[in-house]
Amino acid sequence: MKKLYVYLSAVLLFAFVTATAQAGFEKDSIPTRTGNLEITFIGHGTLMFTLAGKVIHVDPWSRFT
Repeated sequence: MKKLYVYLSAVLLFAFVTATAQAGFEKDSIPTRTGNLEITFIGHGTLMFTLAGKVIHVDPWSRFT
């Protein structure tokens, strides 16, 4: 059940961020040999990396502080 919750949360986060990525988030673009690496600042510590049609979401979190 915990894995299902984590999976669904990730899918919902991906859908939300992808749908709202054009909503005015701050972005940086870094030229690479593969193409432009686009880094989008979503908020707090959350980033979205886009390169060559692939998207990676980074949302650091730990229950141990």
